[in-house]
Amino acid sequence: MEMTEILNKYGKTVGVEFSVGNMRYDSDGSRVSTKIEVTKVGAESKEAADFRLLAHRYDLDPDAVGKDIVLGGEAFTITGMRPRSRKYPICVKRKSDGQLMKYGAAIVRLALERQKAEVTR
Repeated sequence: MEMTEILNKYGKTVGVEFSVGNMRYDSDGSRVSTKIEVTKVGAESKEAADFRLLAHRYDLDPDAVGKDIVLGGEAFTITGMRPRSRKYPICVKRKSDGQLMKYGAAIVRLALERQKAEVTR
């Protein structure tokens, strides 16, 4: 069983989701970076709260958190914002495998506008 699967099996019981990042190996062993995201109903991650608070800086709708968009032909869900990451501040989760990624605000804004235009057709 993969490490992410094991962690997420436990995470479901406590309302969190794990994602495994970089792994480093050396003579003493290995190190694995992980991210823990709150998934309990009613709880909001720091990134989601930051998105709602700071979306206006990037001309984005604060309610876009949780919306699905298409970037590069792949489906993503907007999960939040990391304001200290100036080049790629918008956090998204790829729907196909749950991979967390970051994108620039302009490309996300264009994807939201394109999606809105398609709905109004």
